[in-house]
Amino acid sequence: MKFPFPALALVAACLPEGHLYRTDGFRIDRDSGDDTPSDDTGENAGVLSIWQGERVFAYDYGGYGCVWGTDTVTEEGTRLTRSDPEFDRIQGRCPKCQALYKITVSPDQVCGWIAVSTCAFRGLVFGEDSVAVWRLDIKGDLLDPKATWDGHHATYRYEDSAWFGDNEVPLDICGSVTVLDRDAR
Repeated sequence: MKFPFPALALVAACLPEGHLYRTDGFRIDRDSGDDTPSDDTGENAGVLSIWQGERVFAYDYGGYGCVWGTDTVTEEGTRLTRSDPEFDRIQGRCPKCQALYKITVSPDQVCGWIAVSTCAFRGLVFGEDSVAVWRLDIKGDLLDPKATWDGHHATYRYEDSAWFGDNEVPLDICGSVTVLDRDAR
């Protein structure tokens, strides 16, 4: 399937050998098992707290597809903290997630007919050179287990579907997100 959007390229950053980094910037040992989410307070408050991204939708169904310019949604949001009312509910959908985000999506429709929720939740689980991206809206859905990650930017891809009448239409979705520190905005 060909996509009407440019390929995204990233250069992966190398992390020091033998350590993982939590989303709040703390270094942890591989064997420590400490992967609990930060409460976003103290000296690391605001680290990786701003979500700015987009998703491009594509499909090929009976010779039809998205028209260029109607296929992209933008996403902006902030990292949830333990003091947010929805934190526990969203964390329960992905206990392994090290960072949780509430995002606003625009527009509410792509490709002229596919409805898109304007409020969404995402979770991230960090590895050494990749990140797992989770959708946490109704339940915990792993979108991409090994998205490219350079410390602030991820590119991920997943499949979904939409219904057109009685027909299920497969969708291919490519996402790109930059997660910034609050002070870097």
